[in-house]
Parts: sequence; C-alpha cells; structure tokens
Amino acid sequence: MRDDSRPENLTTRIRAHALTRRFADRAVLDALDFAADAGEFIVLLGRSGTGKSTLLRLIGGLDEPSSGELTVQGELAMAFQDARLLPWQKVWQNVTFGLKLPRRAARERAREMLQEVGLAEKMDAWPLTLSGGEAQRVSLARALARNPGILLLDEPFGALDALTRLTMQELVVNLWQRHRPTAVMVTHDVAEAVQLGQRILVLDSGRIIVDTTIDAPYPRSAKDPALLDLRDQLLTTLGVNTESLTS
Repeated sequence: MRDDSRPENLTTRIRAHALTRRFADRAVLDALDFAADAGEFIVLLGRSGTGKSTLLRLIGGLDEPSSGELTVQGELAMAFQDARLLPWQKVWQNVTFGLKLPRRAARERAREMLQEVGLAEKMDAWPLTLSGGEAQRVSLARALARNPGILLLDEPFGALDALTRLTMQELVVNLWQRHRPTAVMVTHDVAEAVQLGQRILVLDSGRIIVDTTIDAPYPRSAKDPALLDLRDQLLTTLGVNTESLTS
C-alpha cells in the first residue's frame, strides 16, 4: 500500500537501465536499474562512496554516465547542502535567478515562494545576513520557483543544527505535498530517511540492495513502532549494531 495522497495515473519521471559510472577502473555505479514515478518522494541511503550523490548528479545532468541508459522527463531543480546563494544579489533575486521574467513579475514570484518558506520579510535582505536555516529556505524557494517536475536534494540539511534540521524536514514534506514534484533526496541519516521518504533505496557497491515503500501517512511520529523497526532494519543493512541504540 502506498500513501493515499499520491497522484493517480502515474508516469515515470526517471528511468535508468544498466546505468554505470566509472572513475578510472572503479565503477561507482555498476549496471544500476532504477525508476521513479511522478510525485514520489525517494530517499537514497548508503555508506560514503556507494554512489548516492553520483546518481543524483547524473539525474541532474551534472555528470555523464560511462554506459547504460538514463531517461529524465520534466523540469529539474536541485538543492545542495550548501545553499549556494549569490552574495552580490538580494534574496528575491537569488530566488528568481535564471528565470526570464520582467522585474516586477520576478519580484512577485519571489514573494510568493518566500511566503511558502516563511521568509517573505527577507525579500530585500542580502544572503550574508541570513542564518544557515534561512539560507536553505531560500535555496528551496529558488528550486521550487521553477515549478520543477523533479526536485533533487543532496543532503540539504547536513550543515544545519539539530533543531533547525527538524524544522526543515517538516517544511520539505509540506512543500513536496503542495507542489508534488518527484523528489529524490540523498542523506546519511536513517531516521531522517524514514521520516521523509515514501520509498527508501539503499545503495551498496553501486547497486540498489534495498527498495522499500513506507505506508505511514504524514506527518510521521518518531515514536511509531513500525518506523522504529524499519529504522533498525536499515541500520543493520548498513552494518550498524542497533543493540546499543535507544528509541
């Protein structure tokens, strides 16, 4: 069973077949097969060097496969661990950077998106005056301003403190539910993956070794026994001894 809020008549947004990416003689992705439907929220898990960010970069067109097939359908937007805002442009200009809109329309679009992330009052602020969490909100507003069919998130909360991270997790779920892009997120945090993802894919040696769907509706409780059990299963798969962990 899948989340009731998922759209009907799904179409495949991303499809990879025998996708391989080599660096020198090492296959970071090794004949990987993968598909993502419209409106899915997929989280990629795995130890460092297992190909998560490489897969995201290939989907985003930031790298080229060594062999295999990769089909991506829909407008793409991407948010990184580093917000990557342009310090010489104001917040509203960062949100609409690259959009071919007249100035008035661009400001209105920026205002709309900044309201969604709770930062409308920062329209005319400079990026260097923002906190880390605020900068990441602007990064998300910039990505969603393009109405993307596919949203790629590369450890977007990795540089944030624990409390800000929880707030951002809730915001991302709310934005995803509102806009319904196909979301693919990389994280090292298993608990975060279980809280956010509809599907969790675990990569190892460049291949998907686990592909599991989560039935729980949003918002999710961190104390849900089924989710805690799934968290422990995933940690065990990743080689972590869960006996020393507490709920």
